[in-house]
Amino acid sequence: METMLNKILEKLTSMEKTQNSMIDEIISLKETQTSMDEKVSRIELKVDKNTLILEY
Repeated sequence: METMLNKILEKLTSMEKTQNSMIDEIISLKETQTSMDEKVSRIELKVDKNTLILEY
């Protein structure tokens, strides 16, 4: 019985670690998205005579 409970505890611990890793990955993706959004918002299109200039 104790061995079975230990196996269940190990499995739950492993699942928790997996869940935490997934949460960390989601946070990282959100940070990446925010960074990309900020970069895109800084791009300005300027027309100078018939030339399109992208400034970063």
